[in-house]
Amino acid sequence: MKTQLLSLGIIVMLAFLVGCSGSQQKKLEEITRLETSLLDPERVSIDMQTATQLISSYIAYVEEFPSDPQSPVYLFKAGELSMNINQGSQALQYLEQLRNTYPDFEKMAEVIFIEAFIYESMMNNTEKAREFFEMFVERYPEHELYQDASVSLRNLGKTLEEIVEEFEKLNAQ
Repeated sequence: MKTQLLSLGIIVMLAFLVGCSGSQQKKLEEITRLETSLLDPERVSIDMQTATQLISSYIAYVEEFPSDPQSPVYLFKAGELSMNINQGSQALQYLEQLRNTYPDFEKMAEVIFIEAFIYESMMNNTEKAREFFEMFVERYPEHELYQDASVSLRNLGKTLEEIVEEFEKLNAQ
Protein backbone atom coordinates (compact mmCIF):
# COMPACT_ATOMS: atom_id res chain seq x y z
CA MET A 1 0.00 0.00 0.00
CA LYS A 2 2.78 2.42 0.94
CA THR A 3 4.63 1.47 -2.23
CA GLN A 4 1.53 2.16 -4.33
CA LEU A 5 1.02 5.58 -2.70
CA LEU A 6 4.71 6.44 -3.18
CA SER A 7 4.51 5.36 -6.82
CA LEU A 8 1.34 7.38 -7.34
CA GLY A 9 3.00 10.41 -5.72
CA ILE A 10 6.01 10.09 -8.01
CA ILE A 11 3.79 9.75 -11.08
CA VAL A 12 1.79 12.86 -10.13
CA MET A 13 4.98 14.83 -9.48
CA LEU A 14 6.51 13.75 -12.80
CA ALA A 15 3.31 14.65 -14.64
CA PHE A 16 3.41 18.09 -13.03
CA LEU A 17 7.06 18.63 -14.00
CA VAL A 18 6.47 17.49 -17.57
CA GLY A 19 3.42 19.76 -17.78
CA CYS A 20 5.44 22.74 -16.56
CA SER A 21 8.21 22.20 -19.05
CA GLY A 22 5.62 21.82 -21.81
CA SER A 23 4.01 25.09 -20.77
CA GLN A 24 7.39 26.78 -20.63
CA GLN A 25 8.30 25.41 -24.06
CA LYS A 26 5.02 26.67 -25.52
CA LYS A 27 5.65 30.15 -24.11
CA LEU A 28 9.18 30.17 -25.54
CA GLU A 29 7.88 29.09 -28.95
CA GLU A 30 5.23 31.84 -28.87
CA ILE A 31 7.86 34.45 -27.98
CA THR A 32 10.11 33.24 -30.80
CA ARG A 33 7.23 33.33 -33.27
CA LEU A 34 6.25 36.88 -32.27
CA GLU A 35 9.86 38.11 -32.31
CA THR A 36 10.35 36.66 -35.77
CA SER A 37 7.14 38.29 -36.99
CA LEU A 38 8.04 41.66 -35.47
CA LEU A 39 11.57 41.60 -36.88
CA ASP A 40 10.46 40.59 -40.37
CA PRO A 41 12.75 42.56 -42.73
CA GLU A 42 9.85 43.18 -45.12
CA ARG A 43 7.99 45.20 -42.48
CA VAL A 44 8.34 48.93 -42.87
CA SER A 45 7.17 49.80 -39.36
CA ILE A 46 6.41 48.10 -36.07
CA ASP A 47 3.09 46.28 -35.98
CA MET A 48 1.50 47.55 -32.78
CA GLN A 49 -0.65 44.47 -32.25
CA THR A 50 2.31 42.11 -32.57
CA ALA A 51 4.44 44.35 -30.35
CA THR A 52 1.74 44.41 -27.68
CA GLN A 53 1.32 40.62 -27.86
CA LEU A 54 5.08 40.15 -27.59
CA ILE A 55 5.30 42.39 -24.53
CA SER A 56 2.45 40.44 -22.94
CA SER A 57 4.22 37.16 -23.74
CA TYR A 58 7.47 38.42 -22.22
CA ILE A 59 5.69 39.47 -19.04
CA ALA A 60 3.66 36.25 -18.78
CA TYR A 61 6.90 34.26 -19.06
CA VAL A 62 8.61 36.37 -16.37
CA GLU A 63 5.63 36.00 -14.04
CA GLU A 64 5.41 32.24 -14.52
CA PHE A 65 9.17 31.50 -14.53
CA PRO A 66 10.81 34.26 -12.46
CA SER A 67 13.92 32.23 -11.64
CA ASP A 68 14.60 31.23 -15.25
CA PRO A 69 17.79 32.88 -16.58
CA GLN A 70 15.82 34.18 -19.58
CA SER A 71 13.36 36.14 -17.40
CA PRO A 72 15.50 39.25 -16.85
CA VAL A 73 16.32 39.29 -20.57
CA TYR A 74 12.61 39.22 -21.40
CA LEU A 75 11.87 41.96 -18.88
CA PHE A 76 14.59 44.08 -20.52
CA LYS A 77 13.14 43.38 -23.97
CA ALA A 78 9.65 44.29 -22.71
CA GLY A 79 11.03 47.61 -21.48
CA GLU A 80 12.86 48.35 -24.74
CA LEU A 81 9.90 47.41 -26.90
CA SER A 82 7.51 49.45 -24.75
CA MET A 83 9.80 52.45 -25.16
CA ASN A 84 9.93 51.90 -28.92
CA ILE A 85 6.13 51.97 -29.20
CA ASN A 86 5.95 55.15 -27.13
CA GLN A 87 4.73 53.49 -23.95
CA GLY A 88 7.17 55.30 -21.66
CA SER A 89 5.35 54.68 -18.38
CA GLN A 90 5.02 50.99 -19.13
CA ALA A 91 8.70 50.78 -20.14
CA LEU A 92 9.73 52.44 -16.88
CA GLN A 93 7.59 49.98 -14.93
CA TYR A 94 9.32 46.98 -16.55
CA LEU A 95 12.80 48.46 -16.18
CA GLU A 96 12.22 49.31 -12.53
CA GLN A 97 10.97 45.77 -11.92
CA LEU A 98 14.12 44.50 -13.62
CA ARG A 99 16.38 46.68 -11.46
CA ASN A 100 14.63 45.61 -8.26
CA THR A 101 14.22 41.91 -9.03
CA TYR A 102 17.43 41.16 -10.93
CA PRO A 103 20.03 43.65 -9.60
CA ASP A 104 22.91 41.60 -11.05
CA PHE A 105 21.52 41.62 -14.60
CA GLU A 106 24.40 41.88 -17.07
CA LYS A 107 22.91 44.90 -18.85
CA MET A 108 22.11 46.93 -15.74
CA ALA A 109 24.06 49.92 -17.07
CA GLU A 110 21.86 49.99 -20.16
CA VAL A 111 18.75 49.64 -17.99
CA ILE A 112 19.66 52.75 -16.00
CA PHE A 113 20.65 54.69 -19.12
CA ILE A 114 17.36 53.83 -20.85
CA GLU A 115 15.41 54.87 -17.76
CA ALA A 116 17.19 58.23 -17.76
CA PHE A 117 16.52 58.63 -21.49
CA ILE A 118 12.81 57.85 -21.07
CA TYR A 119 12.45 60.29 -18.18
CA GLU A 120 14.17 62.99 -20.23
CA SER A 121 12.70 62.50 -23.69
CA MET A 122 9.34 60.84 -23.16
CA MET A 123 8.20 61.84 -19.70
CA ASN A 124 9.73 65.37 -19.66
CA ASN A 125 10.82 64.74 -16.08
CA THR A 126 14.25 66.36 -15.84
CA GLU A 127 14.52 65.70 -12.11
CA LYS A 128 14.17 61.92 -12.52
CA ALA A 129 16.32 61.98 -15.68
CA ARG A 130 19.06 63.76 -13.73
CA GLU A 131 18.80 61.19 -10.93
CA PHE A 132 19.28 58.30 -13.37
CA PHE A 133 21.99 59.94 -15.48
CA GLU A 134 23.91 60.74 -12.27
CA MET A 135 23.45 57.16 -11.09
CA PHE A 136 24.77 55.91 -14.43
CA VAL A 137 27.80 58.25 -14.44
CA GLU A 138 28.66 57.34 -10.85
CA ARG A 139 28.35 53.57 -11.29
CA TYR A 140 29.67 53.06 -14.82
CA PRO A 141 32.57 55.43 -15.58
CA GLU A 142 34.13 52.91 -17.98
CA HIS A 143 30.95 52.11 -19.91
CA GLU A 144 30.68 52.95 -23.62
CA LEU A 145 27.60 55.12 -22.89
CA TYR A 146 29.40 57.14 -20.19
CA GLN A 147 30.16 60.05 -22.53
CA ASP A 148 26.57 60.13 -23.80
CA ALA A 149 25.27 60.15 -20.23
CA SER A 150 27.66 62.95 -19.26
CA VAL A 151 26.61 65.09 -22.22
CA SER A 152 22.94 64.42 -21.54
CA LEU A 153 23.45 65.36 -17.90
CA ARG A 154 25.22 68.59 -18.86
CA ASN A 155 22.47 69.54 -21.35
CA LEU A 156 19.51 68.42 -19.27
CA GLY A 157 16.76 71.03 -19.20
CA LYS A 158 18.34 73.24 -21.86
CA THR A 159 16.57 74.23 -25.04
CA LEU A 160 17.99 73.23 -28.40
CA GLU A 161 18.90 76.87 -28.98
CA GLU A 162 20.90 77.02 -25.73
CA ILE A 163 22.77 73.84 -26.65
CA VAL A 164 23.58 75.14 -30.15
CA GLU A 165 24.71 78.47 -28.72
CA GLU A 166 27.06 76.74 -26.26
CA PHE A 167 28.40 74.52 -29.03
CA GLU A 168 29.06 77.55 -31.26
CA LYS A 169 30.88 79.34 -28.41
CA LEU A 170 33.11 76.30 -27.88
CA ASN A 171 33.92 76.08 -31.59
CA ALA A 172 34.68 79.82 -31.78
CA GLN A 173 37.43 79.53 -29.16
